[in-house]
Amino acid sequence: LTRRGERQALKAAHDLATLIKGETLFAYCSPYKRAKETWEIIAKYLRDEEENVHVDVIGMREEPRIAEQQFGNFQNPHKVRTAKSERRMFGRFFFRFPNGEAGLDVYNRVSSFLATLSRDIRQLDELYSIQHQNDTDSTTAVSSSVSTRTTTPNRKDAMETMNILVVCHGLTLRLLLMRYFQLTVEEFENSYNSQNAKLVVMDRFVDKKSGREFYRLHEEAKQALNLKGDVSNEKPVYWRMGDNENAAAVDRGLLL
Repeated sequence: LTRRGERQALKAAHDLATLIKGETLFAYCSPYKRAKETWEIIAKYLRDEEENVHVDVIGMREEPRIAEQQFGNFQNPHKVRTAKSERRMFGRFFFRFPNGEAGLDVYNRVSSFLATLSRDIRQLDELYSIQHQNDTDSTTAVSSSVSTRTTTPNRKDAMETMNILVVCHGLTLRLLLMRYFQLTVEEFENSYNSQNAKLVVMDRFVDKKSGREFYRLHEEAKQALNLKGDVSNEKPVYWRMGDNENAAAVDRGLLL
């Protein structure tokens, strides 16, 4: 990282601490040096007792599948500039760099990562909830001597303070969001990278009627990425379709 990059990472750490103060964090980090240096600055800030941030960092895993798009092995600056110029005409999603990746390749590997993330969250859910349960039971036992009873929370309550941080790269982030929220290729092509070390936040919600959990991209993040409309998985992806005829076909079970 440059000096400027270090300052940006420190600001990200401060913003993150403000956002999740008093809560728990598990992180995934790209193996690229600049990403690891960013994580190290964030982790140091969150663990600094003098900063008084009170964020419990329970772990970090290096994750190769969230590395930046591969532009080739030994890159010739002139050839890379030429290739990027061609990519603007061809489209970022399908254009493949010589000896490198297309956006579609990155999309495929972040899809695999999201499957792993889902399994990890279930495991964290079990572990963290059991620990939370034990801590609450201990508090109940100690407090009972003074006629105070603590209500034991259920597993969903225990997970409400868990946060997942993914330290990756601009295009990788956009493709990860594209895959998670089932955005179209056109929506991806019209988006652009946010500022370096800018937090992109997905807020968690729970439907009061069904109890179903869903995530929505924060409004500030949408503006930073130039994404329009409701970017969430509150409803099935086909509900977002603007074609009334297709929407009607879905209702009749005819859309293939």
